[in-house]
Amino acid sequence: MHEATSRPFDDRYGLERPSARVSGRCDGQLGSALPPGQYDATVGGQGFRTTTKSFVVQGNASQKVPVVLRIGSCPPGSCLDVTPDPADERAVWKLEHSYWEYVQASDLEGYRTLWHPDFLGWPYVSPSPVRKDHITDWITDYRSRGLHLESFDLRPAESRAEGDTVVIFYSITAHWVDKNGKGKPATSRITHTWVRSTNGWQIISGMSAAVSGVNK
Repeated sequence: MHEATSRPFDDRYGLERPSARVSGRCDGQLGSALPPGQYDATVGGQGFRTTTKSFVVQGNASQKVPVVLRIGSCPPGSCLDVTPDPADERAVWKLEHSYWEYVQASDLEGYRTLWHPDFLGWPYVSPSPVRKDHITDWITDYRSRGLHLESFDLRPAESRAEGDTVVIFYSITAHWVDKNGKGKPATSRITHTWVRSTNGWQIISGMSAAVSGVNK
């Protein structure tokens, strides 16, 4: 049985955070939600040398950020790693699916809710970077040509969470068709940077690249 203690060692954030002591089985993980700041995490157990790891929790001072302490047995000491809670990544991947469901339903209002007011990104369909006020231009362009999104296949490639930010990479094959059901699949690669805001997770930056079958 390991014991892990997490306590702040830098008071420059002006936050009062009491030490917390938790216990877990060997080769397990412990979850917690901590305010932003710098911390020491110490883990030890019977027959093991105590191990300490320093880490920083980033985010807004008014919010607690989920983190996971992963604990393992590596004699003569204990292994300790601190990572963001993958729940944030799961939440963002779910929103990426919502993104394409909004496109499929031509729900522009729902689509706009996913974008941060300060968004700046560069979709491959645009000759230059765009801000939020032009984020639906590509959808209306498809609709003006009588095309609608019949189906899509989203394939995650990688993601990473850090504080209030999640960066994801994926490829997607979208099948756009006309009123007669005729069309061809278009595949692209996309990266989005999501930030946690007062309105939940929103996209603040991104970029895409065409792979094949581009409907220009």
